[in-house]
Amino acid sequence: MNNSETCENPVSPIKPFIDRKGEKVSRRGYTIAELGTIYTKCPDDFWRYMVVGSFYTGLRMGDLICLQWRAVDLQ
Repeated sequence: MNNSETCENPVSPIKPFIDRKGEKVSRRGYTIAELGTIYTKCPDDFWRYMVVGSFYTGLRMGDLICLQWRAVDLQ
């Protein structure tokens, strides 16, 4: 792509979420049923590894991808 071409962001029409002042956002972990659904919807083994790896370690996808075996202690 050269400088004369423009790249359009496909998500630019989406307005960002703005939380109200003083509003508390609660988060919860996935239930076993929800994890099972996510796992069965994975298109291939790569995504299954990402789901299982993030569930057991709490790591994000980028961290899991960069994880090296020497950093893993199976004990």
